[in-house]
Amino acid sequence: MTIEQYLAFVKQAVGKNEKGLAMIKVAEADIKTLKEKNKQLEEILKSEDYKKQIEIASEVSKLFQKILKNLQDAAFAQ
Repeated sequence: MTIEQYLAFVKQAVGKNEKGLAMIKVAEADIKTLKEKNKQLEEILKSEDYKKQIEIASEVSKLFQKILKNLQDAAFAQ
């Protein structure tokens, strides 16, 4: 399951719950940022700047975890 598929699933589960919808908006913004970071990572992987590679990869990992947590919280928002 991709992050976009999970997002669609959570949107269905949330329905019209305002708290959940707010969390989804944050997750959508983070997904956009994640895609930009992935592009940066692809470019940096072509170079030999290993410190920068690790830095960007770490940012991508943290952002991905944040997105998943927000979507999980949104799915169970009351």
